[in-house]
Amino acid sequence: MSCNTSAARRRMLIAASGTVSVLAGLLIAATPATAATTTTVPPAGANPIGVAPVVGSPGLQQGRDYFTPTMLAGQTVVSQIVVGNKGATTVAVRVYPVNGITSPDTGAVYANFGAKAAGQVTWVTPEVAGKLVNTVVLPSDKEQRINVVVKVPVGTKPGDYLAGVAVQQLNQKAGTGHGAIHISIVERTIIGILVNIPGKGLGFRLKLGVPKIVAETAGLGTVSTPLVASGNRLGAPLEDVWLTGPSPGQLLGRQLNTILPTASIPDPVVWATTLKAGIYHIRYCVYGGGLPARICTTGSTNLLHATPGYKTPKVKTVIIHQKTSTLLLALIGGLGALVLILIIGFFIFFLIWKRRRDEDEEEKERRRQQRHNGKGGGAVVAVAADRDSQDTPEPVTSSTDRTSE
Repeated sequence: MSCNTSAARRRMLIAASGTVSVLAGLLIAATPATAATTTTVPPAGANPIGVAPVVGSPGLQQGRDYFTPTMLAGQTVVSQIVVGNKGATTVAVRVYPVNGITSPDTGAVYANFGAKAAGQVTWVTPEVAGKLVNTVVLPSDKEQRINVVVKVPVGTKPGDYLAGVAVQQLNQKAGTGHGAIHISIVERTIIGILVNIPGKGLGFRLKLGVPKIVAETAGLGTVSTPLVASGNRLGAPLEDVWLTGPSPGQLLGRQLNTILPTASIPDPVVWATTLKAGIYHIRYCVYGGGLPARICTTGSTNLLHATPGYKTPKVKTVIIHQKTSTLLLALIGGLGALVLILIIGFFIFFLIWKRRRDEDEEEKERRRQQRHNGKGGGAVVAVAADRDSQDTPEPVTSSTDRTSE
């Protein structure tokens, strides 16, 4: 498996287990659950139910909160989860298997309760003491371990298969809305189960449809490209999009959400800038994330009406100002250093000049004294003798004698 594939699998699996909300039957991506064998005390008003995989269960890797068993067709693996109630009252929870599916907006998610049981969801059975369990009653501050039995049918082809086991408190009192419109919010926790069946010909593959520009939410211009996962591995590739036309532009290196095997979804790319009306030519490419090579497709759209773009802060002006300020500071600093060097040089020059001037003055004075003393005869000898007595240092013996006294 390539590094890109491994990274893609990790990104998907992070979204593969956790607490999710079901809004009027819509699929919402799962957020990570706490990886621990015991539940934690919830804040006031929060869901008192805690769910986590049991450490040491088959397929549970260290530091993860989901199961990733490698299995063969016809094999059965039994893992465990623990469900705890940290609330002040007894609660009942529903336990049920769920299928992993691909959402165009959020990638790998899970089907709602009551969805048609087909595919890998039929492999998963929650049990307590060897019996199928659908509902568990938990007194306050109590826990219950539940076996998660995964049985791969004989003849199952190699590849990645995502399912999960969901735990949902019954009789949740949560909702919003007025009048005829009412949205019920139901919280549930899902522990993901990604089954990998080894074999030949494994890989993440995509088939691309024809891209086109459509006006979606808020009338924003959106490049929509149909994607079909034709391989047997999951993946999360990068994409590049180019537009040529009245408002040309490009989007490079956008990360796609995880795409499960057999998924068939549109890939909506909301365009950041305004698109003027006219004919556009589109080039769409995907690469990485487990794909063996870069693949591209093209399409055209006659956009009849202009579409607005969502505005982002312009940082170029700030960057230019920042560069200008830095250059100005560097210039001021350089001038200051030059002035300081000039001042120091002038001071050194002044000291050298002053020393030479003093030496010249002393030399002139000495010559005047010699000329003056030459006219005095014997006085010259006296002066010279007196000067010698002043300039000649005392003998060492004399100094030593004074010290010994």
